[in-house]
Amino acid sequence: RANFASSWSTPENLGFHGQSPAISGDGLTIYYVVGGSANCGVSGPCVKRRSRPSVGAPFGAPSDVALPGGLQYNSADISGDELTILVSYPGIDGQPIVQDSTRANTAANFEVFQAIPALTYDITNRDA
Repeated sequence: RANFASSWSTPENLGFHGQSPAISGDGLTIYYVVGGSANCGVSGPCVKRRSRPSVGAPFGAPSDVALPGGLQYNSADISGDELTILVSYPGIDGQPIVQDSTRANTAANFEVFQAIPALTYDITNRDA
């Protein structure tokens, strides 16, 4: 929709498959995770980006988002200004590891990931 006062348009197929979609604050770029070597050139999931010139225009061809570490990401979320990315991937013990990276501008690559301490919840003793 064009603004908060507008009604939602009819949903449309964007013509690509992925998971964990995140759209930029201006609505012109969508980031998402795809899996498999046919989509990524690596053995596991990777992050892709598609852009468009205006909100009403279709998204263009995908491009890879250069991320440090060569890890297989399960999810990726992008900040509205597209300067910070938050990714998660499975750790050795199966628990997700969450990291973020910030870049100077949208033309720059994401450089170094910083680990974000995970909160652990004990749900074994929940109130009855």
